[in-house]
Amino acid sequence: RGLLFLGGAGTLGGRTRRRLRLLRPVLLGRRPTRGARAARGASADGPAPAPALQGRVVAGVELQGRRHTLPRVIWRELHTRPGSPLSLDTLRADVQRLDNLDIFSSVHTELTPLGPDSVRVAFRLRELPPVVAYLSYDVTDQDGWSFGPAVKAVNLLGRDLFVAGYALFGGRTRVLLDLSQPWLAGDHLSFDLDVARIARRDPLRGFDETSLEITPRAGRWIGAHGRTCVAASYLRFEADRPGHALSPVN
Repeated sequence: RGLLFLGGAGTLGGRTRRRLRLLRPVLLGRRPTRGARAARGASADGPAPAPALQGRVVAGVELQGRRHTLPRVIWRELHTRPGSPLSLDTLRADVQRLDNLDIFSSVHTELTPLGPDSVRVAFRLRELPPVVAYLSYDVTDQDGWSFGPAVKAVNLLGRDLFVAGYALFGGRTRVLLDLSQPWLAGDHLSFDLDVARIARRDPLRGFDETSLEITPRAGRWIGAHGRTCVAASYLRFEADRPGHALSPVN
């Protein structure tokens, strides 16, 4: 028998995007420490102090290091534009928004003066691998260990589309799919989908149980700092013997 749950949520600040907690592959490496970032000038902590460049006309904005990400995915996060006066606060916010996408291992900016009144801004990006396959595992006191293949794409098709999933076998069989698109259309309209199926043996009561859960979410921004979302969750539980589920049959 299936159950349907509805819910909603709103937040101030923060992000509505969810990331599946899978075993992080070693291939993703580590982000630079704060000290290492500061040594290179500008970073996710903001551009290095450059008061002499404040207010100069931005002659150009360059994106360096982009390989897989679509240009529009980056440009829609930037408020620093050619022809506008340079604002270090705006530039710092641009860097933070790019870092929040979770598709770059590092984000830096480089300011190059061009004559007495203008400046060129360069965003130096290092992308995470678009798709990574690895081995995942799960362990519980009730079912013991389970192992299986997993795949994670943090930037599928260069669209900032997060897709992850795994299939684990052993103490219990668990198949999971997680999809997240934080900016699908309009004013940060987002969509998330979680699908999980679990099959296990209950040795204490002597029956096999299977559960299926499907949870879609839709959200959007409210102004610059507000977030709201609505979610619905469908849960189905089955057993191979009568009397162990809500239905009298199974």
